[in-house]
Amino acid sequence: MKFESKVQLADYLEISRGTLYRRAERESIDLDNIATVGLSEEQLAQLRIEGNKNNVSGGTDGGAEQIAQLKRELAQLNVKNTVLSDQLHETEQKYSELEQDYKAKVDKIVEYADRFAQLNDQQQRLTLDVQDKLHTIETTAKEVDKRGFWGRLFK
Repeated sequence: MKFESKVQLADYLEISRGTLYRRAERESIDLDNIATVGLSEEQLAQLRIEGNKNNVSGGTDGGAEQIAQLKRELAQLNVKNTVLSDQLHETEQKYSELEQDYKAKVDKIVEYADRFAQLNDQQQRLTLDVQDKLHTIETTAKEVDKRGFWGRLFK
């Protein structure tokens, strides 16, 4: 995701710029190229998650802080869910396209197989016809040869 400035990124994450810089440094995330390269969903999630705090379970502020942390985590999970849902939809579309392509190719193969069977039958019939004609010619030639030299000479 691309952001025009670090201020816009901080506003998007609902944190201060100082917090943004600290989290980016802690997670080794480069904020200099957010306008051109942008940030991945994983990097955004890392910037949303607060570091370990000592007072998470202590005091009355700890409960409110835990609720705020859970809300942020829920928002992260909702973003991930949306991304995964989009990926699932794209994958289902690709599967549908591939399935249609597969069915078309199978139909074409069946068509070719039928045509091949027809051509094979035709070739066998022609071979048998040629063999019959050759047999007839050979038989006729043998009968002619049986008459002898004078028989062939004076038909």
